[in-house]
Amino acid sequence: MVTPLTHLDPGASGRIVWIAGDEATREMLAQRGVVADAVITFRYRTPVLKLQAYGILDSVFFLSRKNAGEIFVEEQ
Repeated sequence: MVTPLTHLDPGASGRIVWIAGDEATREMLAQRGVVADAVITFRYRTPVLKLQAYGILDSVFFLSRKNAGEIFVEEQ
């Protein structure tokens, strides 16, 4: 089943199926390796700044909840 990235629990991974949002957002995400077919892992949520940490391979980066909600994954 395909769900927004924001629906994953910490520690869960998913294969990116598609990315919504405008071209600038998709380009910013692609620079971090967030592209279709990549496997992304939800690392943790920061309670104060409302950011969420995700990882692809050995990299870890933060996304806003809005940006994470525009990434749709198939949970693994």
